[in-house]
Amino acid sequence: MRRTDLHNQQGGAVIEVLISLGMAVILVTSIGKVLASSHASDTTSRLREEAVAYARESLEIISDMKNDAFACHCTTDGGPDACAGTTCTRTSGDSQQCTLSSGYTSCWTKFAESLTQLSPLHLELIGGAWTLREGEEPLTTQPLFTRVITIENLMRDANGEIVEAGGTKDYQTKKATVSVSWDQNGNTHSVELSALLTAWQNL
Repeated sequence: MRRTDLHNQQGGAVIEVLISLGMAVILVTSIGKVLASSHASDTTSRLREEAVAYARESLEIISDMKNDAFACHCTTDGGPDACAGTTCTRTSGDSQQCTLSSGYTSCWTKFAESLTQLSPLHLELIGGAWTLREGEEPLTTQPLFTRVITIENLMRDANGEIVEAGGTKDYQTKKATVSVSWDQNGNTHSVELSALLTAWQNL
């Protein structure tokens, strides 16, 4: 075999080795990126499930304690709050008023008891009872979940249908929205759940 042929064969072998190494590096890098992406996706899914659970927890509590938070209640024998004609005045704390519907001895006020805003709010367990309080609620430190409750007084049109605009405020119909957010790798993620609250029950 001539020296030139041997040299060419050796050079070709080196090139093949380099190509193989390059392909191996690309393959390993690609696999690493796929695994990292999969891990990040799994983490995001897990955190999202936790956030949904936190939001659902608050909505369930609010639905259970809605009358304690918003109702003004009077009866023919005086009741816990003060009544004059069709007006009920809450006597326990903030003197908020609401208008009684025909045949009702209770109604809901614009704000929850002792509050002057609809958002941001959070829940606190005080004396064994849940109470709405002003401000957002940090839940954990790693990652930092923040839970915020917003109450919205909805509007109804002349036919009694709920509308987004052009209607009359109906304090007996509220929308509770719970937003839970968290930071992950420098990005902010959030979930949001809502529920309709109505004062259909006469207390």
